[in-house]
Amino acid sequence: MIDRLLLVGCGLMGGSVAAALRAQWPSVQVWVVDPVFGEQAVEEGLAHRAFTSMQAMLDQAKPSAPSISQGLLFATPAQVTAGLLPGLAQALHLPFSENLLWISELGSVKAPVLKAMQGVAEGPGRQALQMLFVPSHPMTGSEQSGLQAAEATLLQGARVLISRLPENQPEAVDSLELFFSSLGGLPIALPLEEHDELLAALSHLPHLLAFGLAGMLASGPYAAAAQSLHGGGLRDTTRIAGSSAELWSGILLQNREAVLALMTQYKLSLSELVHALEANDGQALHQSLDRASQWRRQFS
Repeated sequence: MIDRLLLVGCGLMGGSVAAALRAQWPSVQVWVVDPVFGEQAVEEGLAHRAFTSMQAMLDQAKPSAPSISQGLLFATPAQVTAGLLPGLAQALHLPFSENLLWISELGSVKAPVLKAMQGVAEGPGRQALQMLFVPSHPMTGSEQSGLQAAEATLLQGARVLISRLPENQPEAVDSLELFFSSLGGLPIALPLEEHDELLAALSHLPHLLAFGLAGMLASGPYAAAAQSLHGGGLRDTTRIAGSSAELWSGILLQNREAVLALMTQYKLSLSELVHALEANDGQALHQSLDRASQWRRQFS
């Protein structure tokens, strides 16, 4: 395990990682960069030190002894992480980089981060970044946001997608997988080129559909009744529509092409159901519903 986690972003995901780390490995130091939640994380015992900028944290992260090992984790939206990578590459000239075991990020979309990495100027910093930077993505979360929503058990049993780069040091990948495993996660290798397209189907489109249903009801005559009289069906179907609009508008725009391609397929599927209803065709409707039901029951 690492001796110190350098954490950029301490909202739901970053805070949950910090909480899990403090619960499982209390000897590991947690330093956070978050101008909103950083001091609160220290006050609540989730972090030891808080900084208002990544550079300030990196300046203090030079270890006094070579035995201090560190991991650097970005728990920020993809566009924020992408904006910080050029500065990180410059900082990798500092001595502390020799004690970094890995660098990772938890973003739901990888394209902006990869584009930023490709734009980093050639040199030792870029080389170190390519060797140590291993993209990851825990398949867990909540419709809540902020540090107040963080849970120490959020990673327990969660699949963690690990998308290594060709230049990655094997030791960096192994160490990152060990980190997530030690917090209860289940690391799974996923080719980087498949990530955004797959996540469009597994996460981004479902969120868009939930927002769409909730938005339709919110704008209609049953808005108040739906809020006060709803059952489990509406509650479960629209739960993720309670997520941060700011966060999800960014994710959907960053992965818009993959999401739009799936929307075309979804419209065809929905049109089958609509056509069966319009034609009063019980057999066709049953076949469509049964196919979906059988698939859903096989979830593991």
